[in-house]
Order: sequence, then C-alpha cells, then structure tokens
Amino acid sequence: MSSFRKRDPLNLEPDELQELESISKSRTAPFAQVKRASILLRYSRNESINSIAKNEQTSRPTIGRCIDKALSEGVMTALFDLPRPGRPPLISDQDKAWVIDLACSRPSDLGYDVQRWTFSRLASYIRRNCIKQGHPSLQKISKSAVHKILREAEIDPNRTRYFFDPKDNDTVFRIARMLYLHRLNNQEICCFCGQFKP
Repeated sequence: MSSFRKRDPLNLEPDELQELESISKSRTAPFAQVKRASILLRYSRNESINSIAKNEQTSRPTIGRCIDKALSEGVMTALFDLPRPGRPPLISDQDKAWVIDLACSRPSDLGYDVQRWTFSRLASYIRRNCIKQGHPSLQKISKSAVHKILREAEIDPNRTRYFFDPKDNDTVFRIARMLYLHRLNNQEICCFCGQFKP
C-alpha cells in the first residue's frame, strides 16, 4: 500500500500570482526564492509533484515542504527560510547594558589611575567584578567580545575630543588671544571653534 498523500489545491490571489511570477523571472532575487516561486506557480496550475520535480530538477520532499509551508503559513512566507532555533545567546541584554554603563564611566572613578578605558582593561575589570555585580555569564569575556558589544551600541571608549591641551603652547597662546579680543570687542566667542558669534 502506497503512502500517497493528497494535498489541498493552492489558490492564489491575483496580487500573489503577480508577485510570484515577478520573483520567478527575477535575475536579482536569491536563487532559493526564485525556485520556490516557480514551484508554487506550477503547483497552483495543478501540475503533479513528479512533473514539478522533473522540470525544476529538485527532489519530491523539497517540493512537498515548500507546498506544505505555503498551504499552512501563506504563499509569501513559503518563499523565505523560517528562523531556526539556534543556540541561545550567552550574554543577555542586562549584561550588555552593564558593560556599556562601565564603558561610559571613568576608570578613575573605579580606582584606576587612568582617565580612559582600553578594551583589555575593561574586559579585565568585567571578569573580576561580574559575579559581584550579578552578571556571571561575563566571567570569560574577551576584549573582542567587549569591542563587539560596544560597537553594536556605537560607543568607542578610546575616542575623545580635547578643546584645550595645556602641553601645547600654541593652544595656550590662541586661547589667550581670543579672550583678549573678546574683552576688547565685548562679543561672544564660540567655545568650539573660537570664532566670534554674529
């Protein structure tokens, strides 16, 4: 006795039909989507699965999965791969928020004698203090993982801007000159560029 399974027919709406025809003729869409659109079009025209498999040069189980997905979840959903469960993330959003909060704080406030974090120093601090702060999943965090978390949050602890550098004599002279001119003219000076405001 054969295990032949009768599937329901696939009735397409006019807009779905137009979209599938467009995708099946596309040269820029991903290959898997073009193939699935072609399979669904052929099935909607009542072609047999054997005929579709022969014309599309693919296996019957592949065609069956595509048709079953279209019948159960919709035609447009069947064109795309469904998300796979995968491995759950090891570092939670709360852990990432703590790392970002640390990167935005000054190392000098936490007992270091420096003003800026490096990725190595930040990763080392996190490994030493993560359990006390309630983030045990960060015990083995590397500096590359710290870099990735901060890059996703668009934070760079190494980038800072200085307006005044007391070691630069030219800067001291320019600031003194601006203040002198400001006092002479009683005009406001922009703090960032040193130009007079209109």
